[in-house]
Amino acid sequence: MKKAVAMLLAICMAVGLAGCGGGSEPGAGGGEGTTIEHPSSIVICASNSGNIWYSCAVKISELLMKEFPDMSVTVIEGGGDANIDVVNLGTDAQLGFTSSTSLVPAFAGENENVKDCSNVKALMSVQMSYAQTAVLASSDIHTFADLAGKRVAAGTYGQVAMYTMNALLEGHGMSEADLAGGAYQIVSPSEYPDQFSDGHLDACHINGNLPMATLVQIDSTDPIRLLQPTDEALEHILEKYPSFYTVDVPANQYAGQPDPMKLLAYDGMLIANGDLPGEFLARVVELIAESGEEMFNRGSWEQCGTFVTQDNTAPEVYDLLKSKGSVS
Repeated sequence: MKKAVAMLLAICMAVGLAGCGGGSEPGAGGGEGTTIEHPSSIVICASNSGNIWYSCAVKISELLMKEFPDMSVTVIEGGGDANIDVVNLGTDAQLGFTSSTSLVPAFAGENENVKDCSNVKALMSVQMSYAQTAVLASSDIHTFADLAGKRVAAGTYGQVAMYTMNALLEGHGMSEADLAGGAYQIVSPSEYPDQFSDGHLDACHINGNLPMATLVQIDSTDPIRLLQPTDEALEHILEKYPSFYTVDVPANQYAGQPDPMKLLAYDGMLIANGDLPGEFLARVVELIAESGEEMFNRGSWEQCGTFVTQDNTAPEVYDLLKSKGSVS
């Protein structure tokens, strides 16, 4: 009798332990009976609240918590270069957003603003950012060359907007030193509308979706238009900075913009701490790519692997992207 009781207790304990793996989700991402190991909590560092990266991160958090009900997901503010260091460490955030213009040179050891990315994995492109240099439609500025001696804002130092504007000026044989006062006007993009209405700015540069809310606000009172980079400038930038690409943009994005354009663009990318389980990371990519969310406008299988390589991502992520034709 005692032996029977002891055997029954042993069986119950074994069954109980088998069901206590709190770091995995039965049936997720691969059909009935499969198990994906995952953390109990995740923090995603994004951008300033109100920015498109933050909105994307919130949507990703919703997808993850629906897929893994026992996992909590928190979104915090951050910035492109800084997020790489934060995710690399993995203490304050384990997933994050950065730009291809920050990540590609960081992996090549050419981003002086990133301390360490040795434990960072590129997961996928998620969202496209258009590089937009705007002037009032009534302005006498019609080309980038016309910016010489003008008051130009490109966000604050360290932001991707300034990096992008530097590349555009360089492509046109110019630099920040050619602007009024030999430097940018240091203005937060949220202040652009007031700066234009008060007559303190001649031009501004901003990266993001199209049309951009900040520029729409200006456009609603004073029509604006965007400056078209020359073909020579774009060719120079694409050759020197492979983290950019060009996009054809239809006319009438803003009230003062009657013609179609070709603009510089880059990707907002999702990155991960390399200590996270590879199967979990692959499932994160799959959830985003198959979500159909409009804001993930670079998150389709056709485009999400643009800046992902076998060397900079987890093997499970690379195998998934290769099976979908996202990488070669």
